Amino acid sequence: MLDGTQSRMARAALGWSLPDLAQRTGLHANTLAKFENGNDAKRSTMEKLLMAFMREGVEFPAPYTARKVPTQPQSIAA
Repeated sequence: MLDGTQSRMARAALGWSLPDLAQRTGLHANTLAKFENGNDAKRSTMEKLLMAFMREGVEFPAPYTARKVPTQPQSIAA
């Protein structure tokens, strides 16, 4: 599951502030700040975070990493 460091890294990869993330997840910015600073979070909170990041193409391939995956154009059949 996601941890605070990964959340912070994913936000950085997307150029999002805590208020940006709060708006996209419906969670309070204080809750997110506490989580990113090492406090425990509910599973539902982590799931909302993961979904918000994954919608934007962020993958979590290994612990303590996050990267934005470039969207590849679809080929158009002629």
